[in-house]
Amino acid sequence: MNFLSHLCLIFVCLLGACTPFREIQPEEIPDTFIETTVDNETVVMYQNQPYTSNFGGHENCNTLHFGGSYYPKVGKSFMLYLDVTKEGYIKRVTYVDAKDGSKNYNIADFDALETFQIRNFEYDQSKGEVYFEFEGTLFYGATPTSPTKYIKGKVQYKNLPSIACGFFPREFVSATPSPLLRITFGQARSNTDGTNAKYFNYTDNGYSMIIHCPQKLQNMPTGVYAYNTNTPFRITVQKYIGTPKYSTLYFRESEWISYDCEGEMSILQQVTGTFSHTVGKFSLRAKDENGNIVHNLPQVDFKIAHW
Repeated sequence: MNFLSHLCLIFVCLLGACTPFREIQPEEIPDTFIETTVDNETVVMYQNQPYTSNFGGHENCNTLHFGGSYYPKVGKSFMLYLDVTKEGYIKRVTYVDAKDGSKNYNIADFDALETFQIRNFEYDQSKGEVYFEFEGTLFYGATPTSPTKYIKGKVQYKNLPSIACGFFPREFVSATPSPLLRITFGQARSNTDGTNAKYFNYTDNGYSMIIHCPQKLQNMPTGVYAYNTNTPFRITVQKYIGTPKYSTLYFRESEWISYDCEGEMSILQQVTGTFSHTVGKFSLRAKDENGNIVHNLPQVDFKIAHW
C-alpha cells in the first residue's frame, strides 16, 4: 500500500468509518426510552440504537401507542408493545418472546387492572411529554397451567408525535368519577336490518357497560327515554368475577355478575358529516341483588359514532 493509500485510510477513519460500535452507557441514555425488567434482567430500549434496540411511539385516536424491540447478538431477545388511553387506562400490553417461538404474553381479558398496573401516569398533550411506570403479570393462555411473564418498567417520551384519527372514537364524560368509565375497548353489533343494536364498552378494571337499543342509535329520534332492566332501550352493567387469563375476549356468562340498572337516556343530536355520530347523555343507577345502589352516575355525556 503506497503513502497516498495510507493517508486516505487514515482520513476515512478520522471521519468515523473505522470507529467500532460502542454500547451507550446508562448515564448517556436520552430522555425518550422504555426500561423493562423481565426474568430478573433489566434492559433499556431507546430510539435508533443500531444492533441492540429500538423504541418508538405516537398518539392516535385518544390512545398512546408505544413499542420497543431488544435484539442483542446474544441473550434475551423480545418485543414489547404498550397502549394506554390519554387518562392512563390500560388498553394493551404484549410481550413477544423471540427466543421462545415468538410466544405472545398479554394482559388479562376484562380485568387487566387486577394483575397489571400503570402508576405515576403523566401526559402533557401540548408538549407531547409522557411518563409512567408499569408492573404486573402477562398471560400466554387461558388455562391455569399456561405460562406467565412478570414484567415491570417505565416509559418516558419527549415530543410524542400525534397522528390524525381516521374514525370517531367514543366519548364518555362525567363529573362523577366511576370505575364504569375506565373504558378501553368498545364494539357494536345489531341484526342485519339494524334492529336490536348493542354498544359494548369494556373497562380495564373488570366492568362491561352495554347500551341496548331497539335500533341503531343514529335511527333513534331525539328525546328522553326512561329505562330499567326490562325496557327494550336500556343500559346493563356487569362485573367480571372469573380467573385472570388471556383468551382473546371469549365471553362466558358464568364469569360475570349482573346489576339491575335504571335511569334516563337522552338523545340530543344526530351529527352527520365526515364523522357522523350521536350526541346524548344518560343517568345510571346500578343495584346489587339486595337492592343497594353500588354505582350512581347522575349524568354522563356521550358521543358514539354511527355505523
